[in-house]
Amino acid sequence: MTKRAAKTVLVFHTSVRSSWSEMLGGLYRFAHRHGWNVQVIEHEPERATIRDLLAFWRPAGVIAECGMDEKGVFRPDVFGRIPTVYLSCDLSRLKPNSLRVNHDSESLGRVAAREFLSLGLASFAYFGFKGVFWSEERARCYQDALRLNGREVSVFSRRFFESGSRKIDKGMHKAMIRWLTSLSKPCGLLAANDLLAVEAMSVCQTVGIDVPNEISVLGIDNDEIACENATPTLSSIRPNFEEAGFLAAQLLGDRLEKGRLAPEDARLLFSASGIVRRQSTRRLPRANSEISKAMEIIRLRACDGLKPHQVFSELGCSRRLAEMRFRELAGHSVQDEITAVRFRRVKELLAREDVPIDSISSRCGWKSSAQLRVYFRSVEGVSMRTWRKLNQI
Repeated sequence: MTKRAAKTVLVFHTSVRSSWSEMLGGLYRFAHRHGWNVQVIEHEPERATIRDLLAFWRPAGVIAECGMDEKGVFRPDVFGRIPTVYLSCDLSRLKPNSLRVNHDSESLGRVAAREFLSLGLASFAYFGFKGVFWSEERARCYQDALRLNGREVSVFSRRFFESGSRKIDKGMHKAMIRWLTSLSKPCGLLAANDLLAVEAMSVCQTVGIDVPNEISVLGIDNDEIACENATPTLSSIRPNFEEAGFLAAQLLGDRLEKGRLAPEDARLLFSASGIVRRQSTRRLPRANSEISKAMEIIRLRACDGLKPHQVFSELGCSRRLAEMRFRELAGHSVQDEITAVRFRRVKELLAREDVPIDSISSRCGWKSSAQLRVYFRSVEGVSMRTWRKLNQI
């Protein structure tokens, strides 16, 4: 009996940042289960080249990630009758029944609004790209979430970099300085992505605006290279990119196996999976640089088995005084903060079915798997295994 040939799925993408690696991980997870032969095209081809690639590979289906498709290459007509899923694509370019997986911008807007409202800020702002569909969609949803709470948002947009150009218009730069200076302080600023957030913080630094005490800055995408190397380090909303890749593959798989889907089944959304809090939103009452430093040490090293005395030794004062200051400003002890950081990481790993449960305790700084299981049940009311079934991607 002849072995059945594996389905070839052609994958195009325009994003080159860390989000694509996570999307690809989710896509591969589905593909491996179903025996697909996945071919990834690592450049954005011209329309004629796409047709040549389709003729060469003769794919059963296509996944096109087109969040940065400035030239509008990935339109439905280029793929003809080949089943195609569009990932992070401008819906205005697609036919109504096209298969697509997009950001849940409403969830992003609500997460950002809740974060800033909880900080008790005086005003709210958004910095985005002009004419870029996902940036404008995020702005609208952020505004809607804050208007629901009786607040308005000041919006500043600049053009997206044109192909081959990385220049920022001097007039725009001056206008941005005027805008940032005019915002009522303290202000919560959401940027369309992490790179824009870093840009905003850089401008704040040049004109003497204190981040986070005058303007708290929040990015989107949790690009760790950008976030961890920013000054101060950048807090960011983490979209569930792995889920996005998995959903795109699943949607294509359903079309290949079942044929035509109902219109309401053609569009899926992937949501925000939380906020990674760093220094850019850490507004401590009567801001204390020593305590801010302690929080950063804990964030970076809690899962490596960090002990409270190691945090105190970094602060250059007595343990008793350091603990008193920390509790006064953070509202809880150093040990509580270490445990909270570890527990957040536990839940992140538990939501991924590819991570063995028994390996999580050692990866998150717990002494033993048994200790973690007891603590987990005391907090969540269910076992780790049950929680995974309810919350995994």
